[in-house]
Formats: sequence, C-alpha cells, structure tokens
Amino acid sequence: MSKNFNVIEVAANKSSAMETRDHLLNGVSPKNQMSRRNFKFSFMLIALLAFSVSAFAQGGTTGPLTWNLNNGTLTISGTGAMPNYEYGNHPAPWYEHRESIHTVVVETGVTSIGNGSFEECANSTSITIPNSVIAIGNRSFYWCLSLTSMTIPDGVTAIGDWTFGYCTSLASVPYLTV
Repeated sequence: MSKNFNVIEVAANKSSAMETRDHLLNGVSPKNQMSRRNFKFSFMLIALLAFSVSAFAQGGTTGPLTWNLNNGTLTISGTGAMPNYEYGNHPAPWYEHRESIHTVVVETGVTSIGNGSFEECANSTSITIPNSVIAIGNRSFYWCLSLTSMTIPDGVTAIGDWTFGYCTSLASVPYLTV
C-alpha cells in the first residue's frame, strides 16, 4: 500500500521530506548522517592540526648535537663534531624536511660540519657558521641552489670536495686563510 502526499504538505515539510528521501536512498537516518559529518570534520581537523605542528617544529639529536627546525630555520647546537651523512644510505636527520629549510644556523660549540649535512637544501638562502667550526665536509652544501652568500670563519682549516657544488646562486664565498 502506498501513501499519497499532498503537494502543500510536502512543500511545508520540505526539509523533512528531503531527510526522508535521503534516508530511503542512503539507508542512513538524518541523525546518523549528521554524526558521520561531524566525525569526518573532526577527523580532518585533527589531521590538519597534526600536520601543522609537524611542519613547523621538528627536532632531535645527531651525534653529540641537537637539531631543531622551526618556521623554516634549522638550528644545530651542542658541543662537538657533526656526524658525516651519505646521500641515499644515511642522510641527515633533517633531510626529509629539506624543502622547508630556508635558514641554517650552526651555533657556537659545533666543531665541524659533516659530509652531506645540508645537501639538497635547495631553498636555503642563508647559512651561519660560527668560529668554533674548523672543518667542513664533502658535499656539505651541495645543491643549495638558493644560497646567495656565506662567510667561512677564520678557524676553518679544511673544506671537502664539492662542498659548494651546484650552488648556482652563490656569487662568492669569502674565506680568510690562517
């Protein structure tokens, strides 16, 4: 037995009729649809917040040093030599964030910059090296395409091969010999 609806009755209860139609077509009651929408929205909001936090604040340790990436600035701090890294097999711990690194600050206390440390940080425009650094490893700044200037401290006595390879925006590197 089918029920006949009066056109005026349907027009007056349009939202109720739409909910009934949706329930019949989707097999989901309007209340459950709202719960699903709220759940989806909540899930997307949580995912977005988690991504935002991870995109702006990362950090950890590497050898005796600590690294922190916050709002595009990678800071290396502590006392001692930075470990050597190898492209592909053993990259720097911040390598996966290399595209979001715009500034590198190596703080006083760090004594060397390891091989491949900032390799492919193509968006880095500025790198600060303290006077405590005495050696810069192979390919340390390799493929830092946006790097425009850098000063090597007086105390640096060794610079590795291809350290500034493919740094196409780098016009000069002032280096004062001892």
